[in-house]
Amino acid sequence: MTSRKLSLTRQIMKLALPGICLVGTAGICAAQTPAKVVVPSAKKAALPVATPSVPDAGFGKTKDSAVTLRYAVFVHGIHVMDAEGAYVLRPWGYGGKARLYTIGLASWFLNINIYAETQGHFDDKGWAEPLEYDSHGLSRKKERHAHIKFDQDGPHLTLLTPKDRERDPLPEDKLKSSMDILSGLATLFQSLAVTGKCDLSGTLYDGLRLTHIEAHGPVADKIPTLHDASYSGQEAQRCDFIGYQIAGFPKDSRHKKLLSTPQPGKAWFLTLKDYGIVPVKIEFHHPKVGDIEMVMQSTPATAEMVESPQTDRPSH
Repeated sequence: MTSRKLSLTRQIMKLALPGICLVGTAGICAAQTPAKVVVPSAKKAALPVATPSVPDAGFGKTKDSAVTLRYAVFVHGIHVMDAEGAYVLRPWGYGGKARLYTIGLASWFLNINIYAETQGHFDDKGWAEPLEYDSHGLSRKKERHAHIKFDQDGPHLTLLTPKDRERDPLPEDKLKSSMDILSGLATLFQSLAVTGKCDLSGTLYDGLRLTHIEAHGPVADKIPTLHDASYSGQEAQRCDFIGYQIAGFPKDSRHKKLLSTPQPGKAWFLTLKDYGIVPVKIEFHHPKVGDIEMVMQSTPATAEMVESPQTDRPSH
């Protein structure tokens, strides 16, 4: 690798990784993805089912197991990270786990190894109502941990280590209606499965900041043929989205205007036999770095699923 490319890789790693954790807030922020994925039990008859057709909507052999996905993450065309995810979607609820970690040369400059997990219910409109979210792992040379509990009053940050920089306060109305990034993805998947649409908007919370996300579509589009992507060239459903930070800026930040500028993104979905709706490629623009791609480079697999004890879901 040339010295110019080494320099570019170092610069990318310093700037991009904290932001990639946010998109995701894939996006995916969570060292190996745990094999078991927890999904809440359907509580009595109190949990409405969005549509009776969902359990048979192509899930096949994932009826009693979780879907697992692996992605390569490219920044300026350089493969710097891998991401892994496992999730369960049921008419009454969902569970998901994820991992993001640096690989190869990129890990010489900055070591990232983060896990995240969530679980929650769906309301009668298919909107995620998270119960709890946890993110922990190595980032920016420190072990970091955030834990959020959700109830009818919104999210409650129960753990945040180490102590973060002083930030602007979060508006209570936006915070109360927010959810974690993985629950946001669950809402999107559920909407696609039930309505065939991804016309959604909402607020994401990661324990520090609030991010506004809007998604629209889908439209028919072929999966780009780059980076040895699985299913390249196949006709897929593409959802377009924008995201930008709305609150929780560090008080000494010089980048508030940049971070609050809407950034575009795209996600391509396929409905695969035995696995249901699967995101096969995600692209988004980071305000400091530029274009970032998450590319699925292998077919999905399954993992063990367990149900948690019956838990009351939040009520509005």
